[in-house]
Amino acid sequence: MAVTKDKNLKENPWYFTIEVNENGKRKRIKRRGFKTKKAATEAQQELIAELSKD
Repeated sequence: MAVTKDKNLKENPWYFTIEVNENGKRKRIKRRGFKTKKAATEAQQELIAELSKD
């Protein structure tokens, strides 16, 4: 679970990745296009909360 800045992009450079266990295999989920680190972190936390409900 990491929030990272893509140095090659000038607009909306922040993205996050998380890994989930799906049917015994690890799956990486990546969401891109956040304007700030805070926005990416909040979206990451929302996605983790949503996945943990299932």
